[in-house]
Amino acid sequence: MHADLVHSFTQHSSFANHGKLTCIRSRKRQLLALARMIQENEESILQNEIGRPQFETQVYEIAATLKEVHQTFKGLEKWARGGKKRGKGVVLIVPHSSYPLYTSFVPLASAIAAGNCAVLHIPSGHGWMAELVGRYMDPDVVRAVETPLETLLPLTWAHIHFTGTRHLGKMIACAAARHLTPTTLHLAGKSPVFLDSTSMSTRSLVRAARKILWAKSVNAGQTIGVPDWVFVLGGEEERVVQAFQSAHAKLFPNGSPPPAAFTRLVDTEAFDHVASFLSRTKGQIAIGGETVREKRYVAPTVVRGVPLSDVLLQNDEGMMAPIIPIVPVERWEDAVESLEREEVRTMYVFSRDRAFRKRVLQTTKSTNVVINQTFIHFSVGQAGFDEFSHCRGVLGSHTHSGGRGSGLGFHRILPTPLRYPYPPYSDAKLGLAKIATFGSLGGPRFPAHV
Repeated sequence: MHADLVHSFTQHSSFANHGKLTCIRSRKRQLLALARMIQENEESILQNEIGRPQFETQVYEIAATLKEVHQTFKGLEKWARGGKKRGKGVVLIVPHSSYPLYTSFVPLASAIAAGNCAVLHIPSGHGWMAELVGRYMDPDVVRAVETPLETLLPLTWAHIHFTGTRHLGKMIACAAARHLTPTTLHLAGKSPVFLDSTSMSTRSLVRAARKILWAKSVNAGQTIGVPDWVFVLGGEEERVVQAFQSAHAKLFPNGSPPPAAFTRLVDTEAFDHVASFLSRTKGQIAIGGETVREKRYVAPTVVRGVPLSDVLLQNDEGMMAPIIPIVPVERWEDAVESLEREEVRTMYVFSRDRAFRKRVLQTTKSTNVVINQTFIHFSVGQAGFDEFSHCRGVLGSHTHSGGRGSGLGFHRILPTPLRYPYPPYSDAKLGLAKIATFGSLGGPRFPAHV
């Protein structure tokens, strides 16, 4: 399979055969096939994606994926303009089972658009996805496999795209390093919230709590980058808990949703992991807390009075479950100091105070920052296309005479015999080269003080 796709990429991207992977129209045909595969099988997808409300599958999987495929289809000609970008080769895409469609087909669309062949590693229990790919996609361009990931990693890939845990991400990064393979790693990680309730009215605070609780309830909190825990000032904890209780009543007016109406955790191991944390926390459950192991069900839960050293905050992967620990601190500086050695994926700041927001941004580090909002998926767009593209810098001139675009700009200032500073070297050539490079003999000038 791997060898077949390597041969296919070489054949269809060669200079002699201006074919499937170099022709923009051919790539767009593959994107259309991908879109039709999803659109024509929506009912089948809903039937196979059991253990999750159909609304969430339709919105956060089907609709979100189709939006990204459509955006890639529309933008492809503009993104590929100029001919400086081409496909890398045969790429490996490893999705996550919490969002199997989105984390499979969005990077696949980007890979196809950039002119690559792709192997899609199908998550466990999702063999129906492999069957769909086999029916709709060109096997010369895309293959879907259910083989163990360990058998794929030793192969030589042009790029590896992975979504999932940090533990597995490290394993993939090590395997890729053996071949100097570039990787895209969308890893789980800690995503704390700074909730500045002192700057909010009660109404605004309830709105903020509802946004946080919603993000942790969608897909049972199994979304990379959604809020993990909430920092609040100690004197404000009771008010914040009341806001979450009001938000919970608005989202779930009949109390905690029953297991049949709420997303399951991905597997029993994940459930046991989360249940263990809940049983060992030093905080007190303020909302929810119900669990059913047979159904891998954890109700939306808020835990109050969680200390900075608590087990709920010690998971490097972030809390991939519908659990919101509320962490009271005496000073905001205590919260900032607790994050100094952490690799924070997304930082959330809820505050009406601009100075407070600025202070948090200046004193913390994170991959992303979200202010007064929460999110489920970031838009991919051209960034995905560029990730799977080999971008070439092109430097040269139309002739051999050292015309426009050649060298370091020597053609602009040096006499014809000296446009290229060939040996034998001389002081005169050195002086002219400095003028061509810096604009003066003295070199660039820096101020004495800043």
